[in-house]
Amino acid sequence: MRGRVAVTGVAVLIIVFLSVGGVVAQPAPLARDGQIATGDPSVAAPGEKAVGHAEFPDDPPALVLDRRMVEPAREWSLGRFTSFQVNVDEFGNNIVGDAANEPSIAIDPTNPDRMAIGWRQFDTITSNFRQAGVAYSTDAGQTWTFPGVLTPGQFRSDPVLSADPFGNFYYSSLSAIDSVEVFKSIDGGVTWSQPVSASGGDKQWIAVDRTMGVGAGNVYQIWNVQFSCCGDRDFTRSTDGGTSFQPPLAVTTPSMKWGTLDVAVDGTLYLAGTSLSRS
Repeated sequence: MRGRVAVTGVAVLIIVFLSVGGVVAQPAPLARDGQIATGDPSVAAPGEKAVGHAEFPDDPPALVLDRRMVEPAREWSLGRFTSFQVNVDEFGNNIVGDAANEPSIAIDPTNPDRMAIGWRQFDTITSNFRQAGVAYSTDAGQTWTFPGVLTPGQFRSDPVLSADPFGNFYYSSLSAIDSVEVFKSIDGGVTWSQPVSASGGDKQWIAVDRTMGVGAGNVYQIWNVQFSCCGDRDFTRSTDGGTSFQPPLAVTTPSMKWGTLDVAVDGTLYLAGTSLSRS
């Protein structure tokens, strides 16, 4: 990893329009997800109030939704863009009564027809319990297969997906306010590894080096220190393809939150975030 870290603007080029959704409904109740709470004051800059987002499991696991209750999947078109529903059953149908949000997508750089999308899966709109939904496509997003959630019955949130230069996918998932695990898929999202501990905290983000340089395949992760495992330490990386992650370290002083990462063509890792006082 190169030593330069910069706060920079983030430009996003959307090349595929996809939709994650089932019914148009908000999971309820939203007792704690998204609440604004006071975090660890020790990680704030002098004079700052440590205000942040806290995400906790609240509702117990919901009853497994009866997947026989289905209807045709949703599809929308606007001009030359078409949006396809992702959270569908094994036959490509919409699952009536479930919900999904916070999608994240990865595309195989060696074969752009292969994609994976992760999301927060709510098996019923009557419960706020969420899991790690994931689906894959082999035809550039026109059809999707949702084989089921990762680690069924386990609370999971904040899904973030990325791909390495060799076509492997990585899925970062928050399982507790101070615990993040990363899953890896070597077959385009069809199957996933067991979760690997990656330290972490709320609102984590990952990036993978796809330069084919000395850091090729490195997986980098940043998170919000206010609700995390490790005091003011907010960064880790894997240099062995996600098999393990190094002990966390503090990237900047004072810390920042809601960070996102990207790797330049020369292998330089960039970090963008905001101050801890922002709500």
